[in-house]
Amino acid sequence: MTPEQIHAKTQRLMAHLAARGLPQDGGFATVAEPDVSIKSSDLQVVVGFDPFVVRIFDAKGREVLRTARGAGDTPYGTPAATRDDGVDGTKLLPGWDAFVPVEAPWKRATAAKLVSQSDTSISVEMKTVDGVIAYDVSVEPSKVTLLQTAKPTAPAERAWNKVTTSFILRDDEHFFGLGERYASVDHRGLSLYAWPEEGGLGQGENTPRSEANPFPNGPSMTYFPVPFLLSSAGYGVRFDTTYRTETHLGSERPEAWRVAANTTTLKMIVYVHDDPLASIDDYTRETGRPMIPAPWVFGPRRRVSLGYHVGGVDEWLLLRQRGVPTTVLDDSVHFLPHRSEIG
Repeated sequence: MTPEQIHAKTQRLMAHLAARGLPQDGGFATVAEPDVSIKSSDLQVVVGFDPFVVRIFDAKGREVLRTARGAGDTPYGTPAATRDDGVDGTKLLPGWDAFVPVEAPWKRATAAKLVSQSDTSISVEMKTVDGVIAYDVSVEPSKVTLLQTAKPTAPAERAWNKVTTSFILRDDEHFFGLGERYASVDHRGLSLYAWPEEGGLGQGENTPRSEANPFPNGPSMTYFPVPFLLSSAGYGVRFDTTYRTETHLGSERPEAWRVAANTTTLKMIVYVHDDPLASIDDYTRETGRPMIPAPWVFGPRRRVSLGYHVGGVDEWLLLRQRGVPTTVLDDSVHFLPHRSEIG
């Protein structure tokens, strides 16, 4: 190579670095890695490094899910971590969750460094001022696993204890699942958390949602949350953690949704199918199939309480005497404090 050719190549490289906002003089400049593609028999995942992004494609080559990109100290952008010093408070009745997040600014790096890769997996790291965020991606037939791990280096009082990943939200996308939910079927536009508490007590469907309907925690009140989300875009996501999770489904930003967990490690398993029943099938195959209830579960149920009489006869006895088919009598006093039924 002649000196003129070397000079020309150097000038092209410097122009390339300038266009990307990378240092040209007085510092070490690294050209970003090219995108990497990993595949299974029917899925493809493309990982970009600068900016970091994960894109999941189905068997037809259609993109079904993409992580968000961007910088800043908000929850939205590349995967991020923070310190949440929220505390659990008290409410009117025991069993209502009173946790209120108290989050420090979110920390992230927009670009990632390749750590390792194979035909079906890739590991990257994103370095921030308070630590490193590792992101592992692996692909199998019909599913992709995303593992986010925050490795704090800050002092204990500032060390991360919460992570989040945000995703692009399609204009026509809708969300279902998350276990037993009293106030919605399609959860788009809502912020819901997965944490068991007292069930939904409200003022009816015609009363707008507010702090007092249901009181006090609104749509997220549930006895049985399940960290599994089903999207109309052709995928389901299992948040594989026992820690409290939050899902903000277009409620904070109309163009994005995100999940956050009060832990430094969050494993997300993405099931990719056109048929939502197939995603549910994959999910229950891994977590356990629902058992078939006993026959009496499908019979008529009646709730009675202490002192319920009809014509001076205990209600339960009258049902039996008159041959009214009843397979379950639910005595509601079991919800009350111990031995209160004798009052």
